[in-house]
Amino acid sequence: VHGDTDFSLLVGVTAIFAIISSVFLVPSPESPRFLYLQRNDKEKARQVLKELRGEDDVEEEMEELRQEHLAESSQKNMTLWKLLCFRSLRWHVFTVVILTAGSRFMQTHAILIFAEQSYKTVGLSAKAVGRLPLAGSLIVQLMLLTTICIVDSLGRRFLLLSGFLMCSISTVALVFTFQINSRSLALISIVLIIIFLMGFVTGPASILSVIIGELFLQSSRASAFVISGLISWGIHFFSALLFLLTKSYLGTYYLLLYWPFMIFAFIYIFWV
Repeated sequence: VHGDTDFSLLVGVTAIFAIISSVFLVPSPESPRFLYLQRNDKEKARQVLKELRGEDDVEEEMEELRQEHLAESSQKNMTLWKLLCFRSLRWHVFTVVILTAGSRFMQTHAILIFAEQSYKTVGLSAKAVGRLPLAGSLIVQLMLLTTICIVDSLGRRFLLLSGFLMCSISTVALVFTFQINSRSLALISIVLIIIFLMGFVTGPASILSVIIGELFLQSSRASAFVISGLISWGIHFFSALLFLLTKSYLGTYYLLLYWPFMIFAFIYIFWV
């Protein structure tokens, strides 16, 4: 796909969905929680709640917002720097750092690149290899739907532990299956990639944002997401640069560079 002359047009299609989203966001109301807790505009928050709920009786939710407003009185006007220095939230921030780093060091794209090279070596057709990303996307969508159904029954911790464990084991196994040019091992590596994607999607990929939302109150939640985003994109840039520099020297052993981060994240979740 990346070699096609029309690939730039395909990428440009994403702009259509961005424009549609922007158009629908214009008439959307502000978050009632933000209005009450951040702006201290109680009447506007009540009005928006009535619009969203379609009913006039929203006093129960307003009382919940009032209780949260009192609970986070010590965290008002929380900035990124204040959050990093806030002693009572130090372990919360550390947890976000560990989970974000562990999930971003899983190197999903590198695994798919090595898989494509391995399958071409054993003689699979270019058409079949080109369908690998499509199959991966389908698996991701199915596992996201599954996660929605089981996240509340199994709990966040179980999904994170199982996700990191599945990704850790399958990464090590994939490193060695990619080393041997065998059609039978190529089929095994496909199964391992599916296991990897299942662990990644049901665990850190989908649970991370939920954890951040539950660990932090409204006043510090935005800064926590900023920290997670900075770490995520920083690791993305670093790993992409390292991949280009070490790919010819390390080959598939490149994946083992990040394996300790996944194991550390698993151990941290298990003991905390």
